[in-house]
Amino acid sequence: MSVPLVAVVAFNHFSPFHLSVPCIIFGDLLHDQKLFELRIYADESETLRSNEGLSVESSLSVDELAQADIIIVPSWRDPAEKPDQSLLDALVTAHARVARLSGCVWVLMCLLMPGY
Repeated sequence: MSVPLVAVVAFNHFSPFHLSVPCIIFGDLLHDQKLFELRIYADESETLRSNEGLSVESSLSVDELAQADIIIVPSWRDPAEKPDQSLLDALVTAHARVARLSGCVWVLMCLLMPGY
C-alpha cells in the first residue's frame, strides 16, 4: 500500500520552527510503520539556508510537487514577494486535483489570490 506524499515548501531564509513542525508531524514517528512520505520542495536550486545557519536541500521536483497528496506552505519570507510562477502553477494544479493544501491562512491567500 502506498503512503500519501507530503510536500513541504521551503525557501532561503526559512524559519526553522515553521519548517520543523510539519517535519515532526509527518516524519517517521512510528519506526515500524511509515504513514507518510515526507519530501521538501524548493524552487531555488541551491542549498537553502535559514538566518540561523541551518541548511536544507530540496528532494522534490515541481512536477512531483503538483502531484503531492498534501502540500504544506508553513510560512513565506516576505508577503510582498511574489513566488516563482512554477510554484504557483504547481499549487493551483494540486488544488484542482483536490490535493490538501495547508499553511498559514495569509500565506495561502497571498500565494493563490487571483491576480497576485
